[in-house]
Amino acid sequence: MKKLSFLLTLLCAPAVWAESLDARKLYFGAGFGNASVAQASESPTALQYFLGYPLQRPHGLEDAPRFRLDLEVGYVDVSDYELDSYWVAPALSYRLNSELELLLRLGVEGGDSEGGMGAFGVVYTVSPGLAARLELLERSDAPVTFLNLVYRP
Repeated sequence: MKKLSFLLTLLCAPAVWAESLDARKLYFGAGFGNASVAQASESPTALQYFLGYPLQRPHGLEDAPRFRLDLEVGYVDVSDYELDSYWVAPALSYRLNSELELLLRLGVEGGDSEGGMGAFGVVYTVSPGLAARLELLERSDAPVTFLNLVYRP
């Protein structure tokens, strides 16, 4: 899983630079959630911050407007535990209708927590440019359920 995630991230990164990185396309988000830590009697609070950039659709999906591919980088802070990490992951979205979409992220993380990571989520568009994202982030040592707000200018 770790090698596959790293390979997917490496394959997506050149697409960002090939597009000349238009800063107006950058989006960001932040959220809070609860982590599942084995040594904790309660679920500790976790915070997440991330920055994303939309990529061109992969070959074969050019004519599939419901799909979107982004590259995201972020930081997870698990309170009172040495489980903080930075992560990078391609994020594939599938739009169900004008308000809902499904999200899948597979990537790598480093810091106090290292290895592969993945997330599955549901995105609800609140208004143009603003969305709420509920996701389950699977990590090697502390899975986290997050509620994020995402702003796309």
